[in-house]
Amino acid sequence: MSTRTAVEAVVKEACRDGGAQAVANKLLGLMSPAAAMLWLNGYDGQLGGAQPVVVLRLEGSEPVLAALRAFEEGAFA
Repeated sequence: MSTRTAVEAVVKEACRDGGAQAVANKLLGLMSPAAAMLWLNGYDGQLGGAQPVVVLRLEGSEPVLAALRAFEEGAFA
């Protein structure tokens, strides 16, 4: 399985709403698949210090997409 496919699988498995593809597309458009895996499992200040993969499970795609938009715009928390 390629790293890109692994990222898509992790996002699809974690996402509790229909936004998995949007999250995967945005994420892989902003960073390499290896960096995306690190980001998903790391802690993000835009998400209150939570792990994006956990936020996907608990709250769905919108907070994660907002964090990715903030990252894209250069925001740091």
